[in-house]
Amino acid sequence: PLPLLALLACSFRLLTFRPDCVAASLMSSRFFAALDQGTSSSRIALYKHVSSPPSVCKVTSFSRPVRVESRPGGIASADARSIWLDTLHLFGSLSSWMSEHCEGGAVVASLGITNQRETTVFWDAETGEPLTDAILWLDRRTSSTIDGWKAGGIPPVEQQRLQRVTGLPLACYFSNGKIHHALTNVPAVAEAAAANRLRVGTIDSWLMYRLSGKRDHLIEVSNASRTGLMDLKTREWDDGALATFGVPRGILPRIVESSSACLTTINCDSPLDGVPVTGVLGDQQAALLGQGCVEPGDVKCTYGTGCFMLQNTGDTVHPSQSGLLTTVGWQLGADAPLTYALEGAIAVCGAGVNWLINDMGLVSSVAQLNEEAASVSDTNGCTF
Repeated sequence: PLPLLALLACSFRLLTFRPDCVAASLMSSRFFAALDQGTSSSRIALYKHVSSPPSVCKVTSFSRPVRVESRPGGIASADARSIWLDTLHLFGSLSSWMSEHCEGGAVVASLGITNQRETTVFWDAETGEPLTDAILWLDRRTSSTIDGWKAGGIPPVEQQRLQRVTGLPLACYFSNGKIHHALTNVPAVAEAAAANRLRVGTIDSWLMYRLSGKRDHLIEVSNASRTGLMDLKTREWDDGALATFGVPRGILPRIVESSSACLTTINCDSPLDGVPVTGVLGDQQAALLGQGCVEPGDVKCTYGTGCFMLQNTGDTVHPSQSGLLTTVGWQLGADAPLTYALEGAIAVCGAGVNWLINDMGLVSSVAQLNEEAASVSDTNGCTF
């Protein structure tokens, strides 16, 4: 079904480019696209379902770099407006390519979206414009606040309840602390909240809001499960969590399933206006699905900016006693059961390679890093 194809394409980095099927695809009239909004880049790819042999054929793709602003104090942020403008630019690149290479009448039948999780955007409901930079998932500006909560600022019994209900411990990663910080420390955000103009969401929420012409304030369930505010079993915002972190319910989006015939429709004066968004997933959940880990017990590990190992646990919530995160995998339809997962997350993986190159200046490229590593027999006790 088209919604599921678009959802699978969310993890298009995992799909193989097949030149042998491209020529045949260009004769087709119906394609589907996948938008991958990540920490370091935004990318879009065009796909076609090929029946013989049954497969998903990647036809072409385009990308735009994302500028991450890093400052002392563990601050990591990005310009949400630039992320949106990059999305429009990618739509234009895709449309131009199709006009040049595809036969007349070719259309994008649906769009799937995958995105960096936990990153939080704050915007004005009246203007649709961001009120401050997006706070990225790896941002650590809330570390002292989190430490205070752990030390008793939040009673231990409530900490235990929060982890049981939301699946997440108190940590800088998740959106709850980021929202609390912005409401407390960013005047423009606090003023908008007081005037009932504040809207908050993860990257999928921000993109769907802008794609819909500033009409739909939505968040997909796997992304909602990374806020630390959602009850994993009911798929609703948890009143206790909202009270604990001082988050007004009215600023939050409506939680929706991962896949449907139309989660929202693009209506933003773009070349893809009228195209339905039929699938949305957080990036690591998209990788779990895209790798075919659809049975309980299936595991995948993804190495990117960070490193993330997820295990499908089926329709059962498995609280971890070992430091793992309990999270939603996906919900393939409004009436479908939730699929859950356990996750182990490491914030720095590929980002460490960038640090060695760009900040430390030890080498000038990844290729040189490999050469240097191969030039010695051991590390002489040095670890990183």
